Amino acid sequence: MEPITINKIVRLGTVKIYDNKHATVYCKIKFKDGRLSITGVEGPYTNGNCAGSCGQINIHLTKKQETIKLNPAWNKSMLAKFFNVWDEWHLNDLNPNCEHQIGPAWTRKNVTLYHFELNKKTENAILEAKKQALQVLKDGNLFKPTKHQIVICALKSKIIHHTDKLPKTLNKYYAPCVKKYDWQVGPQEIKSTNRLTEEEHPEGFMSKPCKVCGYKYGHGWKFKKVPEDIISFLKNLPTTDRIPAWV
Repeated sequence: MEPITINKIVRLGTVKIYDNKHATVYCKIKFKDGRLSITGVEGPYTNGNCAGSCGQINIHLTKKQETIKLNPAWNKSMLAKFFNVWDEWHLNDLNPNCEHQIGPAWTRKNVTLYHFELNKKTENAILEAKKQALQVLKDGNLFKPTKHQIVICALKSKIIHHTDKLPKTLNKYYAPCVKKYDWQVGPQEIKSTNRLTEEEHPEGFMSKPCKVCGYKYGHGWKFKKVPEDIISFLKNLPTTDRIPAWV
């Protein structure tokens, strides 16, 4: 029995992109040697450009799938399942988790991180301590810092916490970060738990070891076999009724 392969293009329908303009959505499904790949494009042009987005367009289309004007060969349940399969099985040979790292504790979700920086009072106190130390050393004497100076000079200029309130031992030294430029992170940041360690957030599981095999999450790529029913679903999706410039 020859191994199953899929190499097909599907047309989902049309989607609003901007300024009340709409674009036709095409997706390419490739399955070979057990590896699944799905990519998409909104309104492909013959010059290689496109009217909307391309690549992993499921990330934003999933959120607005109700607004997609479907190809008559499709229905809402097919579309929802297609997006779920795309999210779960795309690049199934590049999974960051082992076979045991599944379930609620290993399911990624977004959490909020809070950024703090030294407040002005603490910054000024650190500068004053440095000035005192420099002057004493210039005079040829031994500088003996106070306990308070030792504490503040050991503080990091910025810290990240998993709640908006710091422990009392730190709260008096820090204030929420002020975003001065577009490229800077403000007082809050949204991050996925699969990109955070437990040290960065209690729910983070990056580098967390598996209790069964010891594999640390994210320390390599694991292969996950695509189930036969998923392969059958993709294989039976209606092939596009229009030929796109590219996808």
